[in-house]
Amino acid sequence: LPCPPDKSLSHRAALFAGMAHGTSRIRHFLRGEDCLNTVACLQAMGVAASWEPDGTLLITGKGLEGLQEPADVLQAGNSGTTMRLLAGVLAGRPFYSVITGDGSLRGRPMGRVGDPLARMGARIWGRGGNKLAPLAFQGGELKAIRLTPADWRRFDEMYQRAGTSYSLYQNGVPSGTVQVKRGMWSDTADALYALPGCATLTPMASVRDRKST
Repeated sequence: LPCPPDKSLSHRAALFAGMAHGTSRIRHFLRGEDCLNTVACLQAMGVAASWEPDGTLLITGKGLEGLQEPADVLQAGNSGTTMRLLAGVLAGRPFYSVITGDGSLRGRPMGRVGDPLARMGARIWGRGGNKLAPLAFQGGELKAIRLTPADWRRFDEMYQRAGTSYSLYQNGVPSGTVQVKRGMWSDTADALYALPGCATLTPMASVRDRKST
């Protein structure tokens, strides 16, 4: 039996394609509102997206350096995944941006986004002491950090997964090692490849960015 489209993978496939050079073909993309919000945000940053008759999504990116400052506020709708993952991207790009969502999303705590990224040197502003959307970013160079379970004790299991994911999606770390301590790994290993160059993966160990070959 064919597998149904997956929302988590669809978000990430679109994001990786938008940060890559050239055209990517994504088959079985979930055309739900949340995933389409991610595509729309990428389009607002200059990424081209179109659909083939069979439902294949074509995304043409110009690399990380090709992402452009959006002319308007980015809309995540009700998609917390869109906001969390794009937060890491926006924090590392050299332009100003704002991302918001519907009433429900604006009421969800986003300290899981702001706190670790702020430790990396990101400049983020939001309501409620930078904990609630809309979130504004003045992107720029970020620094590598070490994430341990102690950093996440105030978050439940879901928050740990979300925090690991967007923190590793941030793409402005110029060098060094982003470490994810044992006990924090989840289904977000794919996000490691968003680091500059290519990442060397060892379970529960460190992620070292190096030059592509």
